[in-house]
Parts: sequence; C-alpha cells; structure tokens
Amino acid sequence: MQITKAGEYALLGISYLALKGSDTWVMVEEIRQKQGISRSFLAKIFQSLSRAGLVLSQRGNRGGFRLSRPAEQINILEVLEAVEGRMALQKCLEEPCGCSKAKTCVVSPILNKAQEKVKEVFRNTSLADLTAKEQKKEPIRDDRLKMASAKPLPRQIESDSGFSVVLHD
Repeated sequence: MQITKAGEYALLGISYLALKGSDTWVMVEEIRQKQGISRSFLAKIFQSLSRAGLVLSQRGNRGGFRLSRPAEQINILEVLEAVEGRMALQKCLEEPCGCSKAKTCVVSPILNKAQEKVKEVFRNTSLADLTAKEQKKEPIRDDRLKMASAKPLPRQIESDSGFSVVLHD
C-alpha cells in the first residue's frame, strides 16, 4: 500500500476547504494556487471527492467546492478511499485472489493486522484533527516584527587563545 499523489493532493485540497470553513465555497483555482497542484489533476480529484459525498460542488460565479459536512465528521480514510479505492497492504486481504496458499498462508494474518491498524489511524483522524495545528497558528503582527528587529543580535568574538566573548550591542 502506497498513498499516491492523488491521495496526498486530495488530503491537501480537502484540508484547505476545512480551513476555509464548511460553509465557504472555494474555487479549484484558489486551491490549486495555494497548494501548487495541477488544475486538471485537482479537478479530477475533486470529482472523486464529490462522487463520494465528501464535498459539494456548485457551478457559477459563486460556485466551487465546500465540505458536505463539518470537518470533525470527515475522516482521512474516507478521503483516501474516495480517491485511491479500498486500502489494502496485499490484494488478497480485500478480494479473493485465487492464491493456492490462501488457506494456509502464514503471512496474511500479520498483514491483515497491520492493515487494520493503519486503517484505524486514518479512520480515527478527522479533517479537523489534520488541520488543528494550522488553525492554531497565530499570524505575526507588524508591531512584533518591529520589536524583534529593533533588538540587535549578540555577536560572538573568539580570541587567538581560544576564549570567546559574547557582545550584546
């Protein structure tokens, strides 16, 4: 199992919607610019997210995409499976593979256990969890920038004998 660029971009795109709020319509072009993703690729990804019922779409000047429900109610597994299909470490874990060793396979049980743990992490992580760190970032105010730049940085001077002195201007 490897998450493709489509899965990664789906998470980036839908996370951007989560940051904007579930009632805000956002154009694909805005998401593309903010996330640095190809417009056509992103449009296909959002079609998949829309078909899965994770986002709503609306045409026109005030159109775009928005979350279909609050970010707390959309988990990462839903997003990834909407774009990637069902997640499986090995094909035989999700569908009959016709393997002659299927009934006696010693590898399958441990792969299944690992797969369930990965899915559990994704299932238990919501978009709100994913974007929580980003939402807590505090913008740097101009007055803090001025204060920070007003203080000169200390300088360290080393002598020939190996001693060093830190000067505060």
